Amino acid sequence: MTDKIGALEIPALESGAAADPLLDAFGSYLASYVNSTMGLEWARVAPGGGLPAKTVVKCAIERATFDNDRLPALFVFRQDEENAKLADELFQCTTRLYVVWVPPIADHAIREKYAPMGNGIAKAIKHALRLGTHPDWTGGSTLMEAAGLSEEPRITKTLFDPNIKVRVEGDVVEYDATLVIVECVELTEMDPSLRGVPAQMATSISQGGFTIEVH
Repeated sequence: MTDKIGALEIPALESGAAADPLLDAFGSYLASYVNSTMGLEWARVAPGGGLPAKTVVKCAIERATFDNDRLPALFVFRQDEENAKLADELFQCTTRLYVVWVPPIADHAIREKYAPMGNGIAKAIKHALRLGTHPDWTGGSTLMEAAGLSEEPRITKTLFDPNIKVRVEGDVVEYDATLVIVECVELTEMDPSLRGVPAQMATSISQGGFTIEVH
């Protein structure tokens, strides 16, 4: 028996299980969609530049290792979260997820094309989130299921060209970027048998598209 936090089971039942399935699911799904739908346009903007989402980095930008060989990349990370108790053994976590597309450093002639490309990437990301699945993605049947969400992800804000500054080998380097902020809701279901305490409620709780029986 385990507690379940979104798609994460504690204690983990499988060796090598993802420590944060939400980041894994969002990163793989969005990269798959962006590469599938924006690959031809990126090839026009940056010939020989590979895929528009070459890598997925699952940490905050200030903690990442910046290397042009890894770019363009999607940075996917949690920014903050709020928790609320819905019932005995049942909690809701609402987290802000940042999805940041960062292209490689380039000369001004190429950077002029990054702004409209960034706009297109943002639109592709938002459309992918509204669709919730894509035939080129092999990470699960739907994003909600793979990420362990109890509600559909909600896009709250988009920032175009926020200009990220990072320190690389002692120098401050400015990168172009596009940021999409997404609100995600996960449920924590605690197994009372792990604590030897019987649950005190017998009710049905509706959360998004789920109905959860609490006994």
